[in-house]
Order: sequence, then C-alpha cells, then structure tokens
Amino acid sequence: MARAAAARLPAVMLAVAALVFIASPLVGFVAGPGSQVGLRGTASRNDASTARSAEDKSLFETTKTMNSKMSEVNGENEALMDTDGLWGIVFTVVGVLATVFFVWFLYSMKPTSSS
Repeated sequence: MARAAAARLPAVMLAVAALVFIASPLVGFVAGPGSQVGLRGTASRNDASTARSAEDKSLFETTKTMNSKMSEVNGENEALMDTDGLWGIVFTVVGVLATVFFVWFLYSMKPTSSS
C-alpha cells in the first residue's frame, strides 16, 4: 500500500503544481480594496477624464451607411452566383465525414477479444 501511495505522489504533486500555475494569474485579477474608504459617488471626478471625445461619438455616423454601400458594391457578385448553397453542402459533407472518421477512430481503439 505504501508503494502505491509513493508511486502516485509524483503525479499528484505534478497535478497540484499545474493547478497552482493555472490559478496564479487569477489571484491578481481582482483588485484589493482602495485606499479611500467611503461612498463612490461622493468623490469628485475630473470631467475631462469621463467626457468622450467627438471622434468616439462619430463612429456610428461613419458606419451607419456601410451596409447599403457594401450591398451596392457586392451586388454584381451576388447576381453572378449564389455560393451560400454550395458552402452549406460542403460544410455538411465535411462535418458528416469528420464525425464518421472520429467514430471509426474511437472504434479502432477498442480492444479486441482474443479467444
């Protein structure tokens, strides 16, 4: 029994080390309490830091006509050939083949009974 426990010890230590390594970035993810204790709304704010610039506000203005422009530019390509149906068939066939090969691979790993 002691040999089995001693044999498992390196694997357990490796698993614990991996968990510590994975969890170490999460420790500093949440900031500690601030140095000033009190209500958040009572602190005075600098209006310049919270105000948005005019460039940020104009993003909607630059993109709201993009759909009509893109459909106008791509209209000729869409009129030539609709590729959505073709890609749908390709992805369906590839998905079915991947599933079949994956199941075949799993069954190939099944031990055979040698009588």
